[in-house]
Parts: sequence; C-alpha cells; structure tokens
Amino acid sequence: DDKAKGFGNNEEANALGERILDKINELVHTHHGVYCEGCNNMYVMHAQVGIDTDGMEDSPGARIPVGFEPELYKHIQVETKMHKHFVSGIGDIFKFDDTWNNSKGAVLDIIKGAFNSGMRYFTAYNADNDVVRVTGYLVKKSEIEKLNNNKTSLNNCSAFGQGAARDSHALDRRVYNESGS
Repeated sequence: DDKAKGFGNNEEANALGERILDKINELVHTHHGVYCEGCNNMYVMHAQVGIDTDGMEDSPGARIPVGFEPELYKHIQVETKMHKHFVSGIGDIFKFDDTWNNSKGAVLDIIKGAFNSGMRYFTAYNADNDVVRVTGYLVKKSEIEKLNNNKTSLNNCSAFGQGAARDSHALDRRVYNESGS
C-alpha cells in the first residue's frame, strides 16, 4: 500500500518482482514462435513504457512508480535486474537536472555503467527541456500546457502526453542531479 516501501525501495518487493518475471519468462519460452526466426523461433518479452491512461496505481513494464524512485545508482540496480528477460526492449526514463548539459561525460558514464550491468534501454532528458519522453513517445510540455488552457495543439501526441501527465504524473519523475540524488 505504501509505494515508498514497495518496488524499488524494498528488497523483498524487488525480489518478488524478479521471481514473477522469471516465471513469466519461463512460460513465454515454452511456446514456439512460428514467424520468429530472428529470435530462434521463440517469443520474446517486451515492456512498453506506458500509455496515457495509466494511473498512479499502474507502473508499466518494470518501472519504479513515478515519485518513488530511489537514488540513481539504486534505481539502475533494481531495474537492471528486470531487463534480463526483455531482449526486445524495456522502457526506463531518467530525468536529469543541468548535469545533463554540464557533465555529458558523467552522464555517458552512468549510461555505460547501466548497460554494462545489463540494462538494455536507457532514456534520459533534461528536466528543463520542453521536449520530454512521457511514455513511449516524445511530447512538448508547452503543447500540453496549451491543451490544459483549452487551446489547440499542433501535435496529436500532446493529448496522450496530457493524459500521462494528469493520470500517471509522468512529468513528475524524480530529477537526478550530479550527486545521483
């Protein structure tokens, strides 16, 4: 019930999530994929990064719920354990402060470390950017604001971004700074 003590912040919850994915992966691999030659005729798992109708009770893929992300290194450690089954991708989104602009090498080191630990997909953006990833697509915060003020948006993804911002607080992800907190 308390997400601050749940997945991403609790070893027992993390282990449970890993056991669940281990079992699902086992079940998926019992099936033969007729047109899956690129994957040895086996089905593979993919975790979408969410949709506009996700609410706060949902956390797509193996994502730690928005607003309850631990320190950066812990966040990466938890989610990396989940990536091993998702050879076709899993979406994680990390939001940085100006570290992104001022320390590109450091952020690149974080991404390389995440990949070396087993992460397969890493999306990051600057908290001050207008263009941000909210789920599986990019949106402009300024276009969402137009919709919020009953004005016309030039991009239909803005409506999806508005739903993701409103219902799952996708724009409220933790902002990581140069110390990782």
